[in-house]
Amino acid sequence: MKPYKVEKTETTPIVHLDKEKSIFKIEGMSITENAFEFYEPIINWLNEYAINPNDKTIFEINITYFNSVSALYIAKVIKVLKDIYLNKKDVILKWFYNEDDSEMQEHGIGLETVFKIPIELIQNKQ
Repeated sequence: MKPYKVEKTETTPIVHLDKEKSIFKIEGMSITENAFEFYEPIINWLNEYAINPNDKTIFEINITYFNSVSALYIAKVIKVLKDIYLNKKDVILKWFYNEDDSEMQEHGIGLETVFKIPIELIQNKQ
């Protein structure tokens, strides 16, 4: 499976998805006007990965800020991870937040409640 990588911009996060190296991360700001165009290839890649995932998937999300449209697509990413988890694979979602950003911390807590998959909340050191 070919790795998927996108460099960050002022409005989109870095994305690095690599099954062979077990690298799965989204990091940066996500305020893109066209979230469908940005996130749909990510979701498609993950859906293909979900057919034959690694025994263990550690997915890192370190979003410093996202708009409401991006939030919907981040939820779609987590939905695919939940599907992998429900198929008896080890999935750990690492949700990073800045120490002064209680709202982003609460998003992580809420996602764990909604999706019922293990989410490790990690406070970024500043």
